[in-house]
Amino acid sequence: TFAVDMLNLNESTLEAEVAGKTEWFGLHFRGSLNVTASGDYTFCINSDDGAQFYLDSNLILDNDGANDSAQEVCESFAVEPGEDMLDLLKYQGAKGPFVLELTWQKDGGKKAAIPTKFLYPPSDVADMAR
Repeated sequence: TFAVDMLNLNESTLEAEVAGKTEWFGLHFRGSLNVTASGDYTFCINSDDGAQFYLDSNLILDNDGANDSAQEVCESFAVEPGEDMLDLLKYQGAKGPFVLELTWQKDGGKKAAIPTKFLYPPSDVADMAR
């Protein structure tokens, strides 16, 4: 179990957290996303191997499958203010580049990493760390 400051990771940002593993592992990030302003949001996931993004147990982005290079998948929809459960699943297959980027953009604005002020750890984070 480890915490991250943002959901944009590569080999250098992840190396220490997964004990030097470079292939054949999976990651599950969970917590919540607090959206403070309604609008039309585009969520994107960029991943070199399989990744899936869920909000409130609903599959939002499916970028599953082994890929030789990073591929991006995006979905746009209206979002209302509130806190939603977030799950981000990622697996790394054979040794190669590690890319995992979760971004958003609101109302056609600039695409960016989701700021940490909108991301919260799960309520059972203390139990997970034991």
